[in-house]
Amino acid sequence: MPLPLLLATATVIVVAVVVVIIIVVVVVVVVAVVVVVVVVVVVVVVAVVVVVVAVVVKLNADENEEEDEEEKEVEEVKEGDDDDDDDDDDDNDDDEDEDDDDNDDDDGGGVGINSGGKHCGAKYKAV
Repeated sequence: MPLPLLLATATVIVVAVVVVIIIVVVVVVVVAVVVVVVVVVVVVVVAVVVVVVAVVVKLNADENEEEDEEEKEVEEVKEGDDDDDDDDDDDNDDDEDEDDDDNDDDDGGGVGINSGGKHCGAKYKAV
């Protein structure tokens, strides 16, 4: 083979190899960039989903806690009202009895003729 033909063939082969290497490098870089972008997008989406779920769970927990507190307050009020009503009734009865006893001890009667010591027109009391 003549030398110029050999040099031309060698040059073509070297240029072809360099072009193939450049194409391979470009493809690898593009694929790597695409993979990195996809991974970043997936990580961001997962992070956003996790944050949204955490916020929703927290809001639901707070809402449930508020409902539980309201239910407890309602139950306490109901229980407290029942107890308070009973206590008030007992206290009122005791107070009225004490008032009656005090009136009987002091003057033996209340207002009016033949009063029983409680109200006008009450029944006669033994002296």
